[in-house]
Amino acid sequence: MRTKLYFVAVAALVVGGCGGSATGPASTSSDGLALVTVRPTQAASLSESRMPECAECTAAFGAELTVTSTKALTGVNLWLDGWSGNRRCLYSQHDSPADGFTLPAGEPVVVSFRHATVECEAPFGVDRLDVRMRAGDTLVYQGSWTVRLEFRQ
Repeated sequence: MRTKLYFVAVAALVVGGCGGSATGPASTSSDGLALVTVRPTQAASLSESRMPECAECTAAFGAELTVTSTKALTGVNLWLDGWSGNRRCLYSQHDSPADGFTLPAGEPVVVSFRHATVECEAPFGVDRLDVRMRAGDTLVYQGSWTVRLEFRQ
């Protein structure tokens, strides 16, 4: 099943401070997926943002994307990877809407990431976010955005 997606919005990142900026999207196609916000906007402490139920997770990271499709999709899931050069330092699956959500035709849906699993030792920076969107077993969209996020111990 191949689904043609169309452009929703130009990525408008909420960034600032000393740790967050963006020049994205880095992908040549922005159809169907737009990065709306990303945090932290300044260097974030991993030790202060640890989650009690997940020792390797941080609540300091967050992102929101808008997704839109020309036709209804079921079983939609999004995954996000944060890269520092060629090392993956963060990964996350969307927190809302619920896992395996239905994406109505032509209606934008905001997808939220509220935390991430950390795979790098602090301090580190994230310079690229990669996002993959699947409907069931079909890869519908993947894209990259250039960002600058800083994490410290």
